[in-house]
Amino acid sequence: MDPSQEIDKAIAAHSAWRQRLNVAISDGSSDFSVENVKLDNRCEFGKWFYGLPAAQRDSEHGRKMQDLHAAFHVETARILALALAGQKDKARESMAAGSEFQSISGKLVISLTRWKQTA
Repeated sequence: MDPSQEIDKAIAAHSAWRQRLNVAISDGSSDFSVENVKLDNRCEFGKWFYGLPAAQRDSEHGRKMQDLHAAFHVETARILALALAGQKDKARESMAAGSEFQSISGKLVISLTRWKQTA
């Protein structure tokens, strides 16, 4: 598949996590497990990314994408765990402006967008 399409899908899918986390915070439940969310090779983008030739993954940009993507999954899983444990305030704080989640999400989208421009 066209890398631009995969990147567009990745941006949309990872942006959807804000809403999923808000629902999990409100409901105290989720269709996703913390363990699966933490893994960066289970989402569609991760499957596609890890299926790329090693030369692309091992490029400077590829390594940066991998690091940001993995960090996004770890932070998202951490917030989901707080939500599922009923720690609503901590979970909301973890998503607020200036949070690690906001920082990683923004960097991930910027990096994906730049990658799309060069694809």
